[in-house]
Amino acid sequence: MSEWAFPASWKQARIGEIFDSWGGLTPSKANRDYWGEGLPWISSKEVKGARLHTSTHTVTRKAIDETGLRICPTGSVLVVVRSGILAHTLPVAVTTMPVTINQDVKAFFSEEPLMNEWLAYFLRMSGPQLLASSRRDGTTVQSIQYPLLKNTVIPVPPLDERQLVLASIENALSKQASILPHLKVARKSVYRLRGAILAAACSGRLTDDWRDGNPEASAIDQGPRLPVNKPRKVRGEQPVELDLPDLPSAYRVSPLGDIAVLIEYGTSRRTDATAHSGIPVLRMGNIQEGRLNLSDLKYRALDSELERLLLADGDLLFNRTNSPELVGKAAVFHGDQATSFASYLIRVRFDSSVADPDYVNYWINSAWGRAWAWQAKTDGVSQSNINGSKLALMPVPLPPLAEQQEIVRRASRLLGFASSLLGRVDRTSFSAQQASRAILAKAFQGGLAMKADAAGA
Repeated sequence: MSEWAFPASWKQARIGEIFDSWGGLTPSKANRDYWGEGLPWISSKEVKGARLHTSTHTVTRKAIDETGLRICPTGSVLVVVRSGILAHTLPVAVTTMPVTINQDVKAFFSEEPLMNEWLAYFLRMSGPQLLASSRRDGTTVQSIQYPLLKNTVIPVPPLDERQLVLASIENALSKQASILPHLKVARKSVYRLRGAILAAACSGRLTDDWRDGNPEASAIDQGPRLPVNKPRKVRGEQPVELDLPDLPSAYRVSPLGDIAVLIEYGTSRRTDATAHSGIPVLRMGNIQEGRLNLSDLKYRALDSELERLLLADGDLLFNRTNSPELVGKAAVFHGDQATSFASYLIRVRFDSSVADPDYVNYWINSAWGRAWAWQAKTDGVSQSNINGSKLALMPVPLPPLAEQQEIVRRASRLLGFASSLLGRVDRTSFSAQQASRAILAKAFQGGLAMKADAAGA
């Protein structure tokens, strides 16, 4: 990013040469005197919008004096340098108040007028290139190399031109941003539609007419039909009390373990092969919106363990360990390609004479399934867990098998329509982001400065 075409009156410099910069830390949570009324303490999760106005936590003067926390002045540019979000986005925000930061954030500051705003816009425009050139893969998160960030070259116009360009940027971006609230509303509407489809599918409302036309459909017999290979038993495990929907008379409610023939964990071994030397090993990140996303795969060489853990068409994958909001999500594997799964997933294979896996997947991902997961999970420091024994106790409403199959047919079509709507929203959002980035690229090549000069003439 050292090659720039910009007006002759502009200069270029490395970010570290014209900005003071520093990192932060986390004072001991065990010391209560460090936390309380004082200055905002910013973590990577709070660097979201263009400007930072609030924080979840505050640190005391004692914490600042004793730990070496540095105060970031108003107008400081905060950049997230360590977080999973760096896989696709570089968060940058300008502070509207003095703050402190944790170790996952770096602060940049210049006393020169309008330079902090200039840097913030530059970093947002350069985000994709910076991530591609400076990012390194961590064990659980991505991170940007701080020295490479400081070494990045930035074009700098004289103050009068800087002022004109910044005004032009804000004017152009404000017009572009007017569409974003509408896209946000549209996205929420699609998710509400998805939830309504799943609710109708799992309560019997989606197939009211089908039952009227098929009165001969018989109820599912309850109870285990085949032996279940369950994971280790947890002594004293109790089922979760869940408020179920009002169900048609032909429905039966059964513990998930009673309709499964197999419940087991995946492999915990490293995925260190390539697509040419191994087979895919699905992870929790591959489960998205109730379906499998195979765009980001890891591979491991086929061995005796993976042969035992090969997925069959119709196997359901349940995410047993994740954040409290995501633990318990599920998807069904379909296909015949040799594929296995990782240890944070549980494979469930159902008795095909009583349960359609796609129907059970709808139930797990429905509002009732999510409510069950929230109650069943065991919370750790940063992650939650639902073990296989708990999963086996999950109540599942079972329509007659023929009705389950009809539910899957109808719901899959409706959910496909919802997915197509969401795709349109995402494409429009991407186009808006690209347009904003194009505006910034033009600005940092002097295009908006020349436009402003022409308008002034």
